[in-house]
Amino acid sequence: SIRMTELDPTPLSPEHLLTIEKGSRAALPHYARDTLSSSWAHIGCGSFHRSHQAMVADSLLSKDFVSHRTWGLIGVNVLPSDKEL
Repeated sequence: SIRMTELDPTPLSPEHLLTIEKGSRAALPHYARDTLSSSWAHIGCGSFHRSHQAMVADSLLSKDFVSHRTWGLIGVNVLPSDKEL
């Protein structure tokens, strides 16, 4: 088994999506993210948001991009501790 100390986390960014190996367990978006228009602004983009709300939006976009292409998200972090996110 893998211990947490052995993991090398990669920051989330569009550039890092290109470095994820095909066949890995990571689910990559298969829609044109750069053509989304944003209609949501979410204050506080911590782990709960990323694991729930953003996952639902990604699921909808993956199933029917044409109908949901205005469902892009803008994350707004306001606390000093949010700088790393």
